[in-house]
Amino acid sequence: MNMTLSIILMSLLCFLLTCAECLASLSAQGVTLQEDEKTVQIVSVNRWDLLFEYVAEAWPGLRIGGSPKAEYSVSAARKDLDDLARLNLKVLRVSATLYWSTPMKKTFYEDSKRWWSAFEQMLDDCDQRGIRLVLLLNHHSQLFPDLGHESRQDFFRNRDSVSRQLHDNYIREVVSRFRNRKTLYFWEIANELNLGENLAFHDPEGLKHRDHLVGMETLMNYPIVRSASNHYTTQDTVNYMRETAELIRTLDQKHLIGSGHSTPRPAAMHLWRAQQTHGRGDWTQDSLEENIEYIRLIHPDPVDLISIHYYEDAQKLFGGELGNLENIATLMAISREIGKPLYLGEIGTPSREYASEESLAWLSKALEMIRKEAVPLTLFWTWNDPGRDLFLNVGQTDKAIEIISNTAAQPD
Repeated sequence: MNMTLSIILMSLLCFLLTCAECLASLSAQGVTLQEDEKTVQIVSVNRWDLLFEYVAEAWPGLRIGGSPKAEYSVSAARKDLDDLARLNLKVLRVSATLYWSTPMKKTFYEDSKRWWSAFEQMLDDCDQRGIRLVLLLNHHSQLFPDLGHESRQDFFRNRDSVSRQLHDNYIREVVSRFRNRKTLYFWEIANELNLGENLAFHDPEGLKHRDHLVGMETLMNYPIVRSASNHYTTQDTVNYMRETAELIRTLDQKHLIGSGHSTPRPAAMHLWRAQQTHGRGDWTQDSLEENIEYIRLIHPDPVDLISIHYYEDAQKLFGGELGNLENIATLMAISREIGKPLYLGEIGTPSREYASEESLAWLSKALEMIRKEAVPLTLFWTWNDPGRDLFLNVGQTDKAIEIISNTAAQPD
């Protein structure tokens, strides 16, 4: 009887381990993404604040964020998920943290059990609808420094700092908890971190203006550091990307890791070289070769995926004009040169809305280019965030949603 029970238990364990491995079916093959050995081209959307809906309901009355939304609720989240599943928009980019430090402190750091319950409820709701998530692990570069009452230089340059330990411990727990969830598509490290580099000459006081955001004071975990010590460089970005990807990889060897970067500033490499020499800034536009060098630099191994956010800067690279789509082809060529898949983690119309005939025409042309260039993953900004520009919402932007949904439904 004991021998029989042991055999059953061992068989069950092997089955569970095999299933866990099967969940992480997304892989990088050259510059393509593959699922079950088939090349995929996914078109979907951001629903960046989905977790906020579940956390807000778990903490009634707590101000969760600065969004213009009247309120957050699980019922609203489920309606969105139903709509997205019906429209075949089944890969969503979602923040795995809150944006501001005080709500994060009052939720996760004061009652982690309730936090994880809300998080798992979100994942369960996605699972029921066949929706998978790109989980963004660090949405706001000031979040963990503010939680630790430290500067961004403390955070980036001292792995033993309070803020970096808070960050690393949170990532360890998120990755350990959810690495075997079928909901997970891949991990993303941070949001647009490359846009804050090498700007000490431009803003000597370093984010001091953020102290004066009207109505936001209650969202920041005072005392907070707002000084020149918040400035960071490309080298800080590179080190952080490598160290965080290595941390994730020690815990999860199966899922891919994306950077979350935006398109490089037109002068990104010149700004970095100026920072290294005289620190006065240099807005000379980078050449194609310098863009390749810079994108390779800020995507160090073991980061697997090149992230691009395709807005005005991306359209104007290499002498392009606002609305230009040819740079999608150029960025895909850069991806091939570097040898890592590229995804458009955010993209939106140059008119910053989805209702006008002009924006709908651009959207159709953009999707034609995306299909032609075989961009592996494209996520439009953003689903159901009224009050911001570039939001998609059933009943308000139906024509744009139809264009995106029809492309998402096309076979690869």
